[in-house]
Amino acid sequence: MTGRHIFEPNVPIPDKDKFTNDLTGEEISDDDWKHVQNVNQAFKLDNFQDYARFYALTDVILLAQVWINFSDTGMNAYGLDPTYCWSASGYSWECCFYFTKAEIGCLKDIRMLRLTQDGVRWTVLYDTTAYSCSLRKFRSCSCRPQDQTTYFISRSE
Repeated sequence: MTGRHIFEPNVPIPDKDKFTNDLTGEEISDDDWKHVQNVNQAFKLDNFQDYARFYALTDVILLAQVWINFSDTGMNAYGLDPTYCWSASGYSWECCFYFTKAEIGCLKDIRMLRLTQDGVRWTVLYDTTAYSCSLRKFRSCSCRPQDQTTYFISRSE
C-alpha cells in the first residue's frame, strides 16, 4: 500500500512488480500472481478497492471459522469458553485453576504485596502492526537506515 489514494474508486489493481513483501523484500511469485488474476476474474473485481474489500472479507470469515473451531474445542475439552478470556495465556490459567480446583489467596501482608508489585514491569503488551522497527541512536539495527529514529513507549520502575 503506497497511500490512501489506492483505495479510491476506479484505481486499477497494480502490476505484478508492485506486489512485494515488506518483511523479506521478495516479489510476488508467479503462482500467487496467477491466483490474484483468477480471483479478479472469478469474482468480477474491477479495481483495487474491490480486491482489498474482498480480501478483508475472506480474511475475516476464515479467522471467524478458526475462532469457532478453537472455541468449540475448548468447550468440548475443558468446558470453558475462551471467548471470555483476554488472552490465550489467561485461558490457560483459567483451565488450570478449573481442573486443579486451586484457590488463590489474598495478599494480606504489605511486604508480600510490595514484592509482587516490584516484580511487575510495564511494557507494550500487544503490537497491532505486522511489521515493526525500532531504531535507537546507540545500537546498530538491521532496519532501513533512511528511517528516522523512533522509540517505543514503555514504563519500568
